[in-house]
Amino acid sequence: MILSDLQKNILENKNFDTENEEEVLKFLNPNFNDHTFDGAKIKDMMKAVERIKKAIDAEEKIVIYSDYDCDGIPGAVVLHDFFKKLEESKNKISTSPNPSQGGKQNQNTNTNFKINFINYIPHRHNEGYGLNINVIKKLIGSGYTLMITVDCGITNIEEIKFAEENGLNVILTDHHLPILTSPNPSQGGENPTQILPPAFAVINTKRFDCEYEEKFLCGCATA
Repeated sequence: MILSDLQKNILENKNFDTENEEEVLKFLNPNFNDHTFDGAKIKDMMKAVERIKKAIDAEEKIVIYSDYDCDGIPGAVVLHDFFKKLEESKNKISTSPNPSQGGKQNQNTNTNFKINFINYIPHRHNEGYGLNINVIKKLIGSGYTLMITVDCGITNIEEIKFAEENGLNVILTDHHLPILTSPNPSQGGENPTQILPPAFAVINTKRFDCEYEEKFLCGCATA
């Protein structure tokens, strides 16, 4: 394996031993089946999955609220496309011939299954970074009952508290650092604690109580 000077420099800055060919190749050519961990180990993950399933089954109004940057938008696309794939899969099953009826399609089957969701990307200048309280108020007023954040929200304590108290459950997915209480390690403290927003579920591998092995997922990967 031959690395360019640039590749070697980047890998060494990431604390890789560039002489360890196996580890370098694993990083440069990851295999989804072999080189990822069990997402169910992320704290609150299964709780979030069940809440999303409940919302879909009950035809609740769902909003995917993402950051506007090059991490949040791809994450929003991932969830958008996932929901569309669920719709496609459900409708494909609905239109398949039923063997119990001699292979004939069931004409009474609903083939227009839709997940009631939208994507919302805040305006960088008018609404700012993170969750905007005025947007949340509008979403609540429009009947949304579930909000999934992408790449934002971990420090929006008051905004999420308001949402939860007013009927809008929040599934927070973010990779930024939660707020730390004193003592802060940078100030000589040894055992800081984290302040997490009171969301229905907080998906963030930087939580102290999260057992997921990879702590440095980007916002898109977290979503």
